[in-house]
Amino acid sequence: MAAQWTLPKSFPEGNPDEVHVWKMALKNFDVLSDDLLAVLCEEEVVRARRFKREEDGARFAAMRTSLRTILANYLDIDAAALRFTYNEYGKPDLEPPRLRFNVSHSGDLGLIAIHPSRNMGVDVERHREKLKAEKIARRYFSPGEVASLFSLPESEQKAAFYRCWSRKEAYMKARGEGLALGLNNFDVSLRPGESPTLLRAPGGAEEISRWTMHALPMEDGYAGALVMEKPDVTVRLFRYEV
Repeated sequence: MAAQWTLPKSFPEGNPDEVHVWKMALKNFDVLSDDLLAVLCEEEVVRARRFKREEDGARFAAMRTSLRTILANYLDIDAAALRFTYNEYGKPDLEPPRLRFNVSHSGDLGLIAIHPSRNMGVDVERHREKLKAEKIARRYFSPGEVASLFSLPESEQKAAFYRCWSRKEAYMKARGEGLALGLNNFDVSLRPGESPTLLRAPGGAEEISRWTMHALPMEDGYAGALVMEKPDVTVRLFRYEV
């Protein structure tokens, strides 16, 4: 994997041997401006305006605008002309399907992963000071993950919790089932220095061998993960300026 996120001089072309992950900064979006809403469809505009905090609506709109613009560049079409469909668990796809993609945002950062044909899931998680990580882990993580997490020194547990959470979210999104899969029905690695790995999954060894997992390099206070169908491909990391 590339060591850092780069701002490309020109927009890259889709490549079946590469998955492209785009990172965008959202910290400056706190107002729902006309520019943010310009390429969105009516449903997206309604969703953006439905948030209780305008800042949250602005960041949602910034992510959707980024998604449309990035996809439109790959497909060489107008961003406003893109249409999306959603599976029964809410995972989006293009209508008609011409690229695979997945989206995540948390705090000040957003991620978009794109590949011509493979299923994938991407997730970013901001570390939250008030989050009751121990309570959440004991309720939602698998017994093996809980044991691994709390065998670590207390000073390492918070980062390990978010590594685990982001990897689990990315895997559920890659499968297209979201939380319906059940957070405690599979295990991922979480200890510092361990390779990102799916350790246990419904379907056993065959299911585990289907996927590859990557930790994404993120700013301090964030965790990021990518899960993608095998065979493995090159991961290229790009910055996108909204």
